[in-house]
Amino acid sequence: MDEPYVNLVVFSKDRPLQLHGMLTSVLRHWRGAVVVNVLARAEPPYADAYAEVEQEFAGSARFFREEDFATGVEALLSGEAPYSCFGCDDVVYTLPVDVTEVDAAFRAHPDLLGHSLRLGKNTEADMFGRPLPQPALLPTGVPRFDEYGGEVVGAGLLWDAADGAGDWGYPWEVLGTVYPTDYVRATVAALVRDGQVQNPSTLEDAGWRRWREHAGERHLMRSYARSRLVVPTVNLVQSVFGNGIVGPAGMDPAFLLDCWNRGLRLDAERYRGMTPPSWRVGDFFLRRAG
Repeated sequence: MDEPYVNLVVFSKDRPLQLHGMLTSVLRHWRGAVVVNVLARAEPPYADAYAEVEQEFAGSARFFREEDFATGVEALLSGEAPYSCFGCDDVVYTLPVDVTEVDAAFRAHPDLLGHSLRLGKNTEADMFGRPLPQPALLPTGVPRFDEYGGEVVGAGLLWDAADGAGDWGYPWEVLGTVYPTDYVRATVAALVRDGQVQNPSTLEDAGWRRWREHAGERHLMRSYARSRLVVPTVNLVQSVFGNGIVGPAGMDPAFLLDCWNRGLRLDAERYRGMTPPSWRVGDFFLRRAG
């Protein structure tokens, strides 16, 4: 593949309906070359639904069964993609992500560590809804606008990861930041070597604590002027951190599996253009399949 491309590694566990919505939003909003690799862990009640998701997206994503999480992550980072991005199954993309522009940003800023897709000037609250102070944000070009009012080539925000607070000072994460693949490989290898990677939550927590170790001269972060994704946090499949949920209760994985089996799907299109003050949202839209 001659053009720059991103290896998007998606983690999923017992959430076929949410994974289906996430992948739908990737196909709708990612522009340019992106290779999607799904590392999935499905307990027996969810296996048939995952097989349906895999069949539907067979031409757009590759699916791998999680046997050992750390080994699986390292294997999916072994390709030749110059850039890598992690994603989780409850992410929904809301505005276009232009791979060519992301590549141009890294070429223009050799000290760029990551290009965040979950942050923007609209991000004024943290994941718990508390006010989130923004660092000094410098525009990196003259904005142009797409059909959704989203900034495209030449627009963006630049800040120093070491100067940020909260999400702005949290450069290593698994929801949607594009990094140089060499940095991701080195970081993941060190975490695996030290036994710090058991699941996406520990990968993120250990990684952000040690993000400087393999960053070298890279310390800047960039984002679009408006965030590109939201996370409808209506259930949890991990017990490592007590992050809680947002919005209506009763949408645990078993309930959503029943919704899937009854022909309901996440209505990813309803999130288009959404740029809320926090990337975690309680909005959850369903539609009939077909």
